[in-house]
Amino acid sequence: MKNKTNWLGILAILLVFGMAVVGCDGSTDDDSDGGVFILTNIPGKFNGNYAMYSSVDDLPLLTGIQSVNISTGVMTLVQISNGSVSLPMWVAGNSGYTRFSGNRTTSANGAILITNSAIMTVDNAEDIMVASIDSPSITFTNGNATISCNGLTINE
Repeated sequence: MKNKTNWLGILAILLVFGMAVVGCDGSTDDDSDGGVFILTNIPGKFNGNYAMYSSVDDLPLLTGIQSVNISTGVMTLVQISNGSVSLPMWVAGNSGYTRFSGNRTTSANGAILITNSAIMTVDNAEDIMVASIDSPSITFTNGNATISCNGLTINE
């Protein structure tokens, strides 16, 4: 896959940064309200695969995943269905990962990753990655954003 090494490096930085900033052994199992990042018009061949989003260059870090267990470094991703995925949004902070419900525009250096497994760790990331999508700048309102894959570059 094109740029696989770059995305693996970004993922490793994401996990290390998250663990260093948070410094706790909890997980993101909080059911409190937060925003959702919806990605639409994903090519049909990716239905059944899984996705995640990270705001890579922006601090505090925004992450679109189902959950993360900080003590084990295991992230649970969200399944793509009918050409769409809805990623619960989280923000990393001193108290751990909490649901994101704020307003913010990210840089255009975000990472949307597609994998063939719902479970991602630093150890298996390279093996399960299927594609990456070059993310544009995304504007979140009350933690929510929707963008289309139409016109975005998909690296396989």
